Amino acid sequence: MNALIQIFLDICRLRRGPQDVPASWFLFGLTAAAYFVTGVIDMSAELGWPDTLVATLLDMALMSGLLYMVLWIKLTTVRWQQTMTAFYGAGALLGLAMMPLVFWYEAAGPNTAGAVLPSLLLLAILMWQMFIIANILRHALEVPLIMGGVFAALYLFINLRILNALFFQAE
Repeated sequence: MNALIQIFLDICRLRRGPQDVPASWFLFGLTAAAYFVTGVIDMSAELGWPDTLVATLLDMALMSGLLYMVLWIKLTTVRWQQTMTAFYGAGALLGLAMMPLVFWYEAAGPNTAGAVLPSLLLLAILMWQMFIIANILRHALEVPLIMGGVFAALYLFINLRILNALFFQAE
């Protein structure tokens, strides 16, 4: 188990890619469940439970669907399982890192002086997440890191726009 966690930590440190993740449906399911749980907990600070569940599932479906489509275009769909396992495993670790910051931000109260530091730290994690996704996509798609970064930015933009439109509309 420590070896698996080390792989995901190394992915988060940009030292490994999805090709280093064992191809296992059990591991895929385990990391997907971990990603789901951390996503639900992180989003629960801002959304109600039904919306949190739907938003997390939508995030997961969007990520897996967009990745499958890009891999299908490149005729490399065989890489989907390992790539999604890498996404989910690294995402779950980032979700764990974000948890205290999300609750710190909410406890301080949005738009207050006490929320500045957790906001900046959350922004830093979001930026690091882009690098992690770019690295994973670089390996999965066999493209330069800058192209992985373009795909990562596009994914995060689409994801945030959809989630914003559905769950965070101004009232």
